[in-house]
Amino acid sequence: MNNVDTNDNNKIFNVLSKYTYRSDLHILFAKIGNRNVILKNATSIKFIEEIYNKKDYNKTLNNIAYYYGIKKEKIKKDFDDFIDFLLKDCLNNFTFQREGLPSEIDLEKINFPLSIEVEITRRCNWNCKFCYNTWKHSDEYPNTLDLSYDKFKNIINESLENGCTSLKISGGEPTLHPKFNNFIEYASEMGMNISLFTNGTLLDENMISFLKNNKISTVLISLLGLQNQHELYTNIYNSYNKTIRTIENLIKNNIQVSVETILSASSTIKEIIEMGNILTTIGVKHWNFMPYVSTGSTYDSKYQYNIKQLPQLMEELYKKYNIDIRVVCSQKLCLNTSKLSLDDLNQNKYIDGNCGAGILWISISYNGKIRNCPHSDIYAGTIEEGLKKIYLTKLKPHILNIYNNLDECKHCLGYKECRGGCHLNKIKNY
Repeated sequence: MNNVDTNDNNKIFNVLSKYTYRSDLHILFAKIGNRNVILKNATSIKFIEEIYNKKDYNKTLNNIAYYYGIKKEKIKKDFDDFIDFLLKDCLNNFTFQREGLPSEIDLEKINFPLSIEVEITRRCNWNCKFCYNTWKHSDEYPNTLDLSYDKFKNIINESLENGCTSLKISGGEPTLHPKFNNFIEYASEMGMNISLFTNGTLLDENMISFLKNNKISTVLISLLGLQNQHELYTNIYNSYNKTIRTIENLIKNNIQVSVETILSASSTIKEIIEMGNILTTIGVKHWNFMPYVSTGSTYDSKYQYNIKQLPQLMEELYKKYNIDIRVVCSQKLCLNTSKLSLDDLNQNKYIDGNCGAGILWISISYNGKIRNCPHSDIYAGTIEEGLKKIYLTKLKPHILNIYNNLDECKHCLGYKECRGGCHLNKIKNY
């Protein structure tokens, strides 16, 4: 094989090593990072399907030429340009994209979630007053503390078998799981794109090095306010300083950090602005806000955030800081859409489009129970029944039915943007 053939085959190998292809959705999912590519025309789909079927440059090119009935020399440049586009460095840079249910995807065709969140333990070294772990607010205290290693492996294996390579590990505090390192190593070795949701206080230098060696794509860290508010909520003295130091150390080790902040009734614009100054000074590039929402059957109105304050807060942050800001957990936009045009709604880029829980992604609890969202205490089944079976027969149909029967929303100007906001209170059973 000559050098040209070798280089061409290397390009094919690089595409295969960087992306997982979901044929049900015609999407390439990056194995590391955020370089997801939606294929929107028949030619690009044909190119990718042949690449993944043939896994060889010349065989792929010959097959494409035969399919279209033209000489391979005429299609070679288009094919090469397509491969080069997928491998461009610019695709490594995260660009803004609304979360939620994208219009390009036929939801009926999805046969498995795109991402799995696994809550591996109930253990935690914080005692947050508004913790969304629903079992913290239950009168029942199960003996089970941790997800077993065998169950975790089964989750990873079934996910990979169905083209899902995106994994978020959470808790409790996941680093307290006795087999945390084993979990990370297995998921990494199997090729999962791993995000870790942690309070960060236990990530010493050795643990950060371990995470880096196992190619953790993002560490999401909870920071609930400035020191007084943060420690009022966590009930742990000095937890603020430990969290800040961990964020600094992760950034120094070139691990992407996304700071997660709960917006509650006591969150003020002044305090959030001051937090922004601290975070940008230490190098944080991504900051997610989660307005307090009721967690399944649990609700405490004293923590409820006034969603009408969001536009002013975001405007202030955008003026002052160069940071990627998101408001996750979809908000119901009908609070003020009567005065807004569709163009106005589209300018609210800080609000992630709508909730994809139960369709784009699902959550698995420490005891192996499956639900649409970690905020929910309504379960659809167990992992022993099969993730795909529960997803196709219970989760997805139920959530789609909710979306399709929101009578109070069908005439709303902003329905396609928010689809009714959080739908936890509409889930009673499966």
